[in-house]
Amino acid sequence: MTWNMVRKLKNEENEIHTWTWVMATKQKNGEKETQTLFQLDYGEKTEKRGR
Repeated sequence: MTWNMVRKLKNEENEIHTWTWVMATKQKNGEKETQTLFQLDYGEKTEKRGR
């Protein structure tokens, strides 16, 4: 792996993390900022089932 490849990988991880964080804050108004996309998706499905 070259240094550029490593940097690119780290940038992609940061973008994914940022996107996940933004999704979490939009979903729950910032209460649970550290949720993963899986948890958000699963939580939405269980909320709909409960209604």
